[in-house]
Amino acid sequence: TPDALASGYLHGTAMALQGLLQRCAANAPEALTAVLTGGDAILISRYLDRSVTLRPDLVLEGIAALQ
Repeated sequence: TPDALASGYLHGTAMALQGLLQRCAANAPEALTAVLTGGDAILISRYLDRSVTLRPDLVLEGIAALQ
């Protein structure tokens, strides 16, 4: 169903990102800052167990800075 697909996308993306952040943090010599961008950044961040910096419009900010 569409709801099941949306749930799978959300939880799958969040868990994949969580695993990536854990591996990066384990191998980093100092604390890392994760930055989430894009339209679903805020939603996905709610499922992570670490704090992240949210910049949902980072690409648009970059384009604006070039003009």
